[in-house]
Amino acid sequence: MLAPVTIRRATINDAALLARLHRDVHAAHVQAEPDAYRVAPEEQVLGLHRERLTSPDVVAFLGEAEGGEAVGYVVCQRVRREASTLTSAREYLLVVELGVAPGRRRAGLGRALMGAAEALARELGVSRVELDVRAWNVGARAFYEALGYAPAQLRLGRALSGSGPAAVGRSARTLEVREATREDTASIAALHMASRRAAYRGLMPDRLLDGEAAARRRLEAWERRLARPGEASVWVAIEDGAPLGFVSTAPARDPDLDPARSAEVTSLYADPARLGQGVGRALLYRALADLRARGFEDVVLWVLEGNARAERFYSRAGFAPGAHEVKQEDGADLPHVRWRRAL
Repeated sequence: MLAPVTIRRATINDAALLARLHRDVHAAHVQAEPDAYRVAPEEQVLGLHRERLTSPDVVAFLGEAEGGEAVGYVVCQRVRREASTLTSAREYLLVVELGVAPGRRRAGLGRALMGAAEALARELGVSRVELDVRAWNVGARAFYEALGYAPAQLRLGRALSGSGPAAVGRSARTLEVREATREDTASIAALHMASRRAAYRGLMPDRLLDGEAAARRRLEAWERRLARPGEASVWVAIEDGAPLGFVSTAPARDPDLDPARSAEVTSLYADPARLGQGVGRALLYRALADLRARGFEDVVLWVLEGNARAERFYSRAGFAPGAHEVKQEDGADLPHVRWRRAL
């Protein structure tokens, strides 16, 4: 378990710490859009953060672990827009940057830093918080949507002929999370089988993972699910037209839970070749945002005992283990643990 983190306001003396944490955030942008972002000399980045911290409209917060190690930050700016011919005067708090050290991600620090930003807005008497997310950054968008943020404006762009094939290639590789349709049935079923084999080999009998009978049962189950979704929701992650993962949710089925208040993630799988690349995280955050918007208060899911990778993933996403139950699948006894978190 990670040591607790303290969040405090940053001062001008923290500029070097902010610059160091900023490095990882900016590197991801440079990698994704090298024509839009560049690597600047360290002294220029340090100067940028010093300038920010001396501005009367900017406030930054640092997350510090035991020993004073800086592990996360958020930079906020109070923005005032005067009325124009076509627009009204408005004021809001802009989240300029949010970054968490790689070893501290998916442990609630980003959520805590956003909480500090929102508390600042209330302290300033500002009723709205805004932020910008690049279109390729699906994980970040899912994270903010899970906190209740929604798109307010979309800027579209198109690379013109001869203006750089790299931009076109990156656009084609953008990960999209959308609701699944009946046309996705075969792809989801095949992905489900491949993911189960990778995750559960050695944890359940091979007959549940291999062979035509197992594949046929999985396909028939998805045909029923997508033909009559009812209160269930299914989201699929698509890149270059190919599915890379899916997540399904429904009102909780356990008898000790109120299905009007508790939801369940009934399945979440990512292409085994893309594990650790943010596909599962984007799917989970999108599903949680949808459940919160539908009025659910908490969410549960069941993890097969021994699935250490899933346990780490859900722990980082804020879930905690609880009840144990042996579930049956085609005559096999499979011990599971229920994980739960608030929405």
